[in-house]
Amino acid sequence: MKRYLGDILVEQGYININSLNYALEYQVRRLIGDIRTHYTDLFAILQIARSKYNKRGEHLLGKILLELNLTTEEILRKALKLQEEIEKPLIGDKFQKLKAIVTRINSSYNLVDILNQILIYATEIVAAESSSLVIYDKRNDKLVILVPTGPKADKVRELEIPPDRGIVGWTYKNNRSLIINNVREDERFYEEIDKLSGYRTRNILCVPLSVKGERIGAIEVINKNGNGGFTEEDLTLLEIFAAESGIAIDNTRLYYELSEQRSRYTNKNKKLEILKQISKTFLNDLQNSYIPVTGYIDLIRKNTQDNSIRKYASFIKRELESVISKTEDILQFSRGSWGIARKRISFNEIIDRFKAKTWSVCRLSNINFLYEFDKELALRVDPEKFIRCLLYLFNNSREAMPRGGIFKIEAKSLPREHLVEILVSDTGEGIPGDIRDKIFEPLFSANKKYGAGMGLSICKSIIEAHEGEIELLELSKTQRGTLFKITLPI
Repeated sequence: MKRYLGDILVEQGYININSLNYALEYQVRRLIGDIRTHYTDLFAILQIARSKYNKRGEHLLGKILLELNLTTEEILRKALKLQEEIEKPLIGDKFQKLKAIVTRINSSYNLVDILNQILIYATEIVAAESSSLVIYDKRNDKLVILVPTGPKADKVRELEIPPDRGIVGWTYKNNRSLIINNVREDERFYEEIDKLSGYRTRNILCVPLSVKGERIGAIEVINKNGNGGFTEEDLTLLEIFAAESGIAIDNTRLYYELSEQRSRYTNKNKKLEILKQISKTFLNDLQNSYIPVTGYIDLIRKNTQDNSIRKYASFIKRELESVISKTEDILQFSRGSWGIARKRISFNEIIDRFKAKTWSVCRLSNINFLYEFDKELALRVDPEKFIRCLLYLFNNSREAMPRGGIFKIEAKSLPREHLVEILVSDTGEGIPGDIRDKIFEPLFSANKKYGAGMGLSICKSIIEAHEGEIELLELSKTQRGTLFKITLPI
């Protein structure tokens, strides 16, 4: 697996990181095009990527760096030579490979290359001959083979399939995965593609592709190498790749929406700088969120029975949903509007929902979650957004307790002040005094290897949207950790 050319150029000191980021943004705009008028339309983004796919060679990073006068041909040749010398094949079993591929995919903005890599790696991981990304064209009511790989790829690219025909049509329509190890005996098999391409399909593994619950197509891999057929383990792996593809597609839309928001600011307002950084760093949060996912993948490796595979696959999907929620939070923060939908909810239900989202992380990280509150206590909040505030505080505490510890939530009513007071504490490393007044600033991330430093800023913004307050309290010299106080109107 080759290292990225841009990383090599920066490491060797040939260009600086700011120049690389500028070239990468320029590359994405050149490759995908100007979609500012329809960046909320997922299919429009895919159509643009589709129309540009065969011309991707014109938009290579090296050519763009030369065009922008950010490097020279001599330096580029040296970097390309280094890239070839340090290329390393994927090693280990399929799950070790998968972890490396996940990291690779989530370090790029380039939608077309991401989708192409996903399919190439998916084909390798499940040991198949070929694969295809098939997208539903709602304007023409057709399924279109957008990004094929393997033998006869050029002959099947752009071919259309009626949405009610074929194994891929059934998968798309029913939103269910299929393993068909003898397609000739399955009445759903659509033989026309084989006739047009000259390819002979023996077996198919097909999974639906969706973004935030919106079905947009399917991914299929064809012809298992050797004499065997596709397995349930192959199915789980391909479902992971389908989830990655959905996130890659939506992240491109989010990237352009952030870029559009950023372009509206022409003064030196601080939000301009925030938006500039968001567009560059928001994939770091995405990558960081996959840490628990790799743990689940290890569990899949040890448990290959069908029920276990489904169980851990559901964990993976839940983590992917968490990633999407984080990107939505960043967007709403950048807009300065949260659209709070308050309703009365018991604090007991809030704790139960919070536990459901954190119990596995607590177990893996050796964190003991404690809570104390009046059983009759209730809040009037937006439940989803308020729980996300608690999750941001929990994530900060988890990072501050690398060897485990205690995370605690206490709540009580203050009738005289017409307030509810919530204390959130941990037994972690604590926050140094010289940065205590900066922790709620956007993009402040002291002593963090990863992350954009948006969690506490978003948390504060949501609490204030509820007409509440959050503050970091002082601890005594004998106490260790952090203590936040949240106050909300009854």
